Amino acid sequence: MRDMATNDTQTALEHISVTRLFDLYNYRIPAEGRMQDATILYGENGAGKTTVLELLVHLLSRDPRKQHRTIMARTPFARFEVGLSGGYTIVAEKPEGALVGRFLLEIYKSGVLQVVWDFAPRTQRANDRTEQATAVYRGSAGSVLLVAAEEVPEGVSRSDRVSFLSLLGEIAPKLFVLSAERHTATDDDSDVAGLLAPSGGRDAGLSRR
Repeated sequence: MRDMATNDTQTALEHISVTRLFDLYNYRIPAEGRMQDATILYGENGAGKTTVLELLVHLLSRDPRKQHRTIMARTPFARFEVGLSGGYTIVAEKPEGALVGRFLLEIYKSGVLQVVWDFAPRTQRANDRTEQATAVYRGSAGSVLLVAAEEVPEGVSRSDRVSFLSLLGEIAPKLFVLSAERHTATDDDSDVAGLLAPSGGRDAGLSRR
């Protein structure tokens, strides 16, 4: 059973890390410790600055209407991790050997797993029966694995989309989006749906309980 988050103080971003972004880059921001006060992300064109910020928004948004997780599935990376104040860590990790497609979402508090979501984007499901017959989970050695559903060991936490989005909504900092019309909106505003993701669907990952 997961711990209940409290909203007594504003959640702060403490670190961001990404592994094998575009199969080229590994970053941890900051390189050591945690962010304090303001942090500026600066680098050469093509280094992945925009993609890192986009992944940050897509990972932290609790809104299932804007295809945030679907876009993460299309973006080539092996692992993306965000550390928040209060001891929370949110992880998105592709199965071993994969950079695109289905992936595992996890929320930890002080290193203890709270909730998981095995996300398979609807647009990449050629055959629902095939997808339902497989599962993504974290193995005992620490790697994320894609296996036949019956091969998942007993005791592995079950995928729960609703609980994941609920806890995410409790702990994630407020997201702000700058539009091409030069105005600022939050991720909760309905008019920013087209800014963060293409129209035409929800994040409809598999959810097994």
